[in-house]
Amino acid sequence: MRGQLLRVGLHAADLVLRLLPSGVAYPIADLAGRAWHRRAAGRRRDQVAEHQRRVRAAQGLPTEGREFRRLVQRAFVEHARYWLEVFRVRHYPQERFAQMLEPQGWDGLRPVISAG
Repeated sequence: MRGQLLRVGLHAADLVLRLLPSGVAYPIADLAGRAWHRRAAGRRRDQVAEHQRRVRAAQGLPTEGREFRRLVQRAFVEHARYWLEVFRVRHYPQERFAQMLEPQGWDGLRPVISAG
């Protein structure tokens, strides 16, 4: 039963998210990410915060405070955006992939690659 509910939910999300224009879909994903952050089990939020702490400490950046809390929240928002793209990507026209995968700044990397 639970698997069937999940399947129906995923199918509904696929139908809705592919039809929404990006200007609507991304704000919805952002809202969902912020809600997930707020409602997430403390353990999940703590896990994300600990991962961010390790990275920021290695960079000499603050690991507490308002900026850090916003960073942790942003991780949830970006994860929600990731799932939005997972649903939408299979509906993209072929031409969009060529645009998305066009390497930029390749000429600047060529000497580094050739030196190796």
